[in-house]
Amino acid sequence: MDRLRDLKEHGNLTEYQHRMLIDMSGKVLESIAAKYGRVKEGVGETMVGGVIETKASRIYHEGMRRGETHGIAIGKSEGIAIGKSEGIAIGKSLGENRKSKQATIRLHAMGMNEAKIAEALDVNIRQV
Repeated sequence: MDRLRDLKEHGNLTEYQHRMLIDMSGKVLESIAAKYGRVKEGVGETMVGGVIETKASRIYHEGMRRGETHGIAIGKSEGIAIGKSEGIAIGKSLGENRKSKQATIRLHAMGMNEAKIAEALDVNIRQV
């Protein structure tokens, strides 16, 4: 176990890998001890579908599941906020364009030429 601790402290093993190796070693020892009748109480199956299931792996996978769920929730929330903001900006832009077109039509009907309308609305003549 000292070697595992050294590997972890020097960055050669992650905390997760360290914990997995310790847990798996314990499971193997319990399995070997079971053959000789010296089994601790509460030891259940050590193999699940040919893979040793450890407390560390359960915690890791539960953390990943929770993280994914939380990440999705944050992403949806941020996406909705961005969508609302962009939708409002687009709506304002469309509204301003509509007002500008209506003003252009009214000013033209009043006899103003395109150059004067562009000057009055403070827009490029191509927009008139």
